[in-house]
Amino acid sequence: MKKGLTVLSLFDGMSCCRIALERAGIQVSKYFASEIKDIAIKVTRHNYPDTIHIGDVTKVSFKDGILHTENGDFEVGHIDLLAGGSPCQDLSIANRTQSGLGGSKSSLFWEYERLKKEINPTYFILENVGSMPKFDRMLISEALGATGVKINSSLVSGQLRDRIYWTNIWEREREIPIPKDRGIMLSDVLDSGWTERKKIQLHTC
Repeated sequence: MKKGLTVLSLFDGMSCCRIALERAGIQVSKYFASEIKDIAIKVTRHNYPDTIHIGDVTKVSFKDGILHTENGDFEVGHIDLLAGGSPCQDLSIANRTQSGLGGSKSSLFWEYERLKKEINPTYFILENVGSMPKFDRMLISEALGATGVKINSSLVSGQLRDRIYWTNIWEREREIPIPKDRGIMLSDVLDSGWTERKKIQLHTC
């Protein structure tokens, strides 16, 4: 019997999903990461050298318990958790063109949706920018069969970072726990330097 989760993280970045699982005390048996940015992969390899890197998400597929990737085929059996934070550039109101889920970057959401169907994981979680148009938010909710819930990271960190989360970990939106505000400011988390105002927070789109 395996001792931890088998995880597939798409758009993995520096493996923030694994950091979150670790801090939540959730054990990981195998962690597969789809990421193409060299600097992010380098950070993950330093922090979690046992991570299995599988490359470009558009070249990943799953059938009969086998994960097919540009870096080889892996017999994984069942995947417990599918996680990801698909690109937000074409969805965010900070982008004037706002081409939405049809944009060259944000259309990668459909790769997540495709793999979710192929894998049928026990659990899934997706995050994206909180300032997206209602139409695109509705499309994602319909595609994933889950209602997106908006949570601002300012509740638990020094960032003013509004995000929407879709997951089946909780069956109904009302059951998703919204974190209590810990009152953390940017000045509380800086290793060096200073902030001009005590209550300043780092804002990212």
